[in-house]
Amino acid sequence: MKFFQKRKKLNNEGMALVLVIVVIALVAIFASVLMSLALVNFKMKMTEREAKKNFYSAEEVLDQIHLGLEKVASDAINEAYSKAMQTYKVDEFTEKYRVAQFKLDYMTAIEAAIKDYTAMNERYDVDLLVAMLDADLQGKCDPDNGPLTIRCTLAEDAKNLEATTQGLILKALSIEYSDGDYYSCIETDICIGYPEVELNEATVIPNVFDYSIIARDKLTFDQSDVTVTGNLYAGDEGIVLVTGAEVSVDNRGYFITKGETVVNATTSLSVQGDGFWSKGIAVKDSGVLSTDGDVYVQDDLTISGRNGYVALSGNYYGYGDGSASLEGISEGNSAIVLNCKNVTLDMNGLDTLMLCGNAYINGNSIKVDNGDMSETASYNTNQVMLGTSVAMKTDQIAFLAPAECLGTVMEDGQTKVMVGRNPMSEEEYNAWFNTYTSLLGYKKLDENVAVSALKNPLSSYGLNSSSFQTIFKRVGSETICYVYLKFDSTEQADRYYRDYMSACEERMEKYLEKYNNNILFDRATSQQLTSGNVLTYSRSNGYIEPIKGTITDSMDSDDKKALDQQKSTMVKNYAALCSKLSTNYNGLTEAELGKDVYENLILQSAVENIGVTEYELNGMKALIGDNNDEGNVAVKVGSASGNKDCRLVIVTGDVEVSGDFAGLIIAGGEVTVTAGSGVTLAADSSAVTKLLQHRPVGLNGQTLMEAYFIDGEKYVMKGNSLNDSAYVNLDSVITYINWTKK
Repeated sequence: MKFFQKRKKLNNEGMALVLVIVVIALVAIFASVLMSLALVNFKMKMTEREAKKNFYSAEEVLDQIHLGLEKVASDAINEAYSKAMQTYKVDEFTEKYRVAQFKLDYMTAIEAAIKDYTAMNERYDVDLLVAMLDADLQGKCDPDNGPLTIRCTLAEDAKNLEATTQGLILKALSIEYSDGDYYSCIETDICIGYPEVELNEATVIPNVFDYSIIARDKLTFDQSDVTVTGNLYAGDEGIVLVTGAEVSVDNRGYFITKGETVVNATTSLSVQGDGFWSKGIAVKDSGVLSTDGDVYVQDDLTISGRNGYVALSGNYYGYGDGSASLEGISEGNSAIVLNCKNVTLDMNGLDTLMLCGNAYINGNSIKVDNGDMSETASYNTNQVMLGTSVAMKTDQIAFLAPAECLGTVMEDGQTKVMVGRNPMSEEEYNAWFNTYTSLLGYKKLDENVAVSALKNPLSSYGLNSSSFQTIFKRVGSETICYVYLKFDSTEQADRYYRDYMSACEERMEKYLEKYNNNILFDRATSQQLTSGNVLTYSRSNGYIEPIKGTITDSMDSDDKKALDQQKSTMVKNYAALCSKLSTNYNGLTEAELGKDVYENLILQSAVENIGVTEYELNGMKALIGDNNDEGNVAVKVGSASGNKDCRLVIVTGDVEVSGDFAGLIIAGGEVTVTAGSGVTLAADSSAVTKLLQHRPVGLNGQTLMEAYFIDGEKYVMKGNSLNDSAYVNLDSVITYINWTKK
């Protein structure tokens, strides 16, 4: 019995070790399982991360397309809204009509921006959507080998662009993105809906915050080396550069004057921007003018001083044609005229040259003997139209009436010339105009005589016996009469000039060499729309070419209508800008169109008779008041003045700027920018906005804007956003339909 008990005890030995080994094995297995699960989980998370990254790359593409379509919608809204506002002065256009027309114009503008006009059916252009992406994503977009593919999944002959009551729908847009290991795809329709906008007639609120100077009378740059980045406006007395001023305007905004822009002797003006508006432009001795952008001129660009240099790039629109124009804007006649020697007019950089007027010779009022030598009479001569829109002074020679046509009678079947001089002395004039008139069959101008140089009679150019104009000039103690041909048709004057230049080329070369001018124009790269000829001449090789005018009486009716509409729009835009710094002519009242910018902006009863008051906010100053009451002593501002912290000036009189200035000046008189080298003149919309929102003590809780501006309470100043009623939530306009992901 003891033996068996002993054996049993021996068999229990080692069990603890076995248990330890088993436990260790179980722990190892459990740890191994945990590690495997962790690894699998890590791999799954990495896979999910890469998949999400791939997916969000496709979504980023869609977001950028969405943003691009928002820009398209925004531009379409602006265009349609502007057209709708133009109907407010037309009584038969009801509110219902305006809303319907707005939707039509809005959808038309969007279609123009995204439609594929090469397709047979209504389709959107996928390439235009690709162009909305940033450069990095565009570089990845390749329908064959790239990681990014954007396409329409409908067949190429299917309609994928549909106008509905909801808006314009872009159907079946597919965005596929793959980085080699992972692939994601988003498919959706995109609806560009109609915005909710109010088309109620509203007050036009100009964006004064982007202007640095608004001068009611004149803006003068005197001995200044100035760079301008803010918009500028000057009134009837124009923008004038004097005493070696050098002004560089690079604002891509507005440079406007209701008067003339004058570049005086030894001054320089460079304007780079898309809103240079001026009644006329004058460049004098050694003056330099260069433009790059859009230039709108109602009257002539005249170079009247020696050694002048004018370089025009971009688009030059001379839209005045001498016809009656809108109230408040005097009529103009747009041409380019060189009245001096050693001048260069370089137009090679122009994309568009529009000159709707012809060059003219200005007549003077001068006293000439009546003929009986007993008394004198005053002859008020009119202008003489030339057949050119770009002209030199030498062109006047071509339009002198041929001597063999002046003062003729018929004797024995032969034409006899009684005077035969042009120009003529005062005595010869009296004989030509009065003495010989008693002769039978006498003609002061014989339109039927064949002109020897042209081999044609004047009648072949639509002229008759009364088609002449006399102009008198005093030379020393003697009065000289010039007799010019007077054309009623610009087309006939145009043809006569080209014939004369061809027949008398050698004679004209001598005159042109004497004047030593350059007129350069590349007709191959520029669109030309001119009433008269464009004379080109290179003094280096003596090359002369009058380029035929393209605005003719025989223009296609549709082209003529489009041109008239374009001119009318420019006239209206200029009138509106010179009234309220806005191109919304139809949004202005007749009363507003009859006032100048200063009168339409400033509440004069609040500014006058208060003295110049200083307001301060966070270290920035505003000077507001009546300095005419103080003898019109100019308010001085700028970094070189005692008011270097001033950012806002509203005064009834003059302002003088010395040194750098950033802010807004509104002057009821003149603004003069005085001596300074490397000076900067800029707008500061942020500072001006803060100051105009300031509610100082003494204004009964009003802001400066409400207290001193007409309709000041209607300005909504959030950065540069001025009108909350025009705000549209573009994000809600662009929506997705049938959106899926793979």
